[in-house]
Amino acid sequence: MDKPMLVFKRFSIPSLLTRTTNDITQVQMLFTMGLQVVTRGPIMAIWAIGKILGKLEYWIWAVVVAVIVNDPQC
Repeated sequence: MDKPMLVFKRFSIPSLLTRTTNDITQVQMLFTMGLQVVTRGPIMAIWAIGKILGKLEYWIWAVVVAVIVNDPQC
């Protein structure tokens, strides 16, 4: 018997089934959480900018200054 088959034979069928199911669940969670981050962030940013632009002018400048001060690349 070759080495990969010996390693495979060490695990029982229920153990392999549990491991496979757990791997699939982890991939699904990664995909779901990734989609939430990718979609929710830009939507909230656009909504927040729209709300800020609807306010008085000094609020707009306060946000601009805060973004510039907190930007690590500046």
